[in-house]
Amino acid sequence: MVEKNKYTKATWRIMNQLLYAETLDDALAGSLETIIEELDSEAGAIWLLDKKTDRLTPVFHIGPADISNIVVENGMGVEGLVTKTGEAVMVADTATDTRFDGTVFDDTGLITKTVICVPLLNVDTVIGCWIVVNKKDGRLYSEDELELCKHMAALAAMTIAERDFFVELDDQKEVLISLRNVTKQYNTGDTVNPVLNGINLDIYKNEFVVVLGESGCGKSTMMNIIGGMDSLTGGTLLIEGKDFSHPTDMDLTLF
Repeated sequence: MVEKNKYTKATWRIMNQLLYAETLDDALAGSLETIIEELDSEAGAIWLLDKKTDRLTPVFHIGPADISNIVVENGMGVEGLVTKTGEAVMVADTATDTRFDGTVFDDTGLITKTVICVPLLNVDTVIGCWIVVNKKDGRLYSEDELELCKHMAALAAMTIAERDFFVELDDQKEVLISLRNVTKQYNTGDTVNPVLNGINLDIYKNEFVVVLGESGCGKSTMMNIIGGMDSLTGGTLLIEGKDFSHPTDMDLTLF
């Protein structure tokens, strides 16, 4: 009964925030803060889908990891899966759930242990998703907490539709280099040595990029592929919009 009363109060708080918010930013930010507080979570984020690029961008995030410059391909990872399918996902324990394919928080040093991710639906269209990560006390998320997140997402979507809030992402920066699902493997006799396993990366004009990782993780291999000194096994490499996945000798000379 205590838990139900707690979640009922949280729902009312969110409803008031959504009802009286002047902008979509205020509405979503306030709701995310409430959910993070009520679920005692380490981190959370709201992702919106850019229909033109079919990619997700975090419009708000709370927690120790800065994910503001990360873009996720629709369908990739937990965030992309939920947005693509429109189905909520609760990973009670990432160590034992075989469905778990990671979140962007893992790439920033915050180890994801338990996750709730729900779609953000505007009428019958998925416009993004909402995710919360890790309870601070180490407990796992419950079905009641999953239902609370679903209700929250439904309220947010209803507010967007009824109040005609406009979802607007920042103007897309010019992409100079784009890797999509790039793989690289070396064959030694009957042995296959995978080095890159589905790399997705965009490098924008005037952007300074640092690639970090432990020795042997594939940093040099990826850079050699971008620089034309090695070839990819699978996927796509675009440079200034041109396909350099399998360049000819003349292409490489000019490049």
